[in-house]
Amino acid sequence: MIVADMVAIEDQVRKNLPAKIHFAFFSIDSANDTPERLKAYAGDHGLDLANWTLYHGDDKAVRALAAALGVRYRRDASGGFDHSAIISLLDEDGNIVFQKPDAQIDTSEMVGKIETLARPR
Repeated sequence: MIVADMVAIEDQVRKNLPAKIHFAFFSIDSANDTPERLKAYAGDHGLDLANWTLYHGDDKAVRALAAALGVRYRRDASGGFDHSAIISLLDEDGNIVFQKPDAQIDTSEMVGKIETLARPR
């Protein structure tokens, strides 16, 4: 659901800001989400790798990033993960500007925040 929301945001943002925005997806499953699997995931979901980067890391890096972004997660009984659904907007310096902690968000709010951030200062 998070990726679907991000794709909806991307579709809206690209109309006004075609070159300024880049999307990042971070996997919390460091054991299974290899670069090859993430590339296949991108293809399966229609993610343009010119505009998207899909990241994975070891358990320590995942924990650090999750803590920095306020994402909570834990392994479930089936070997997958239960995790919070948070979409974060970062500025060019990597600072959190806005977060939306819900799946299936109203994308217009995030789009407005992105367009405001992308305006020349």
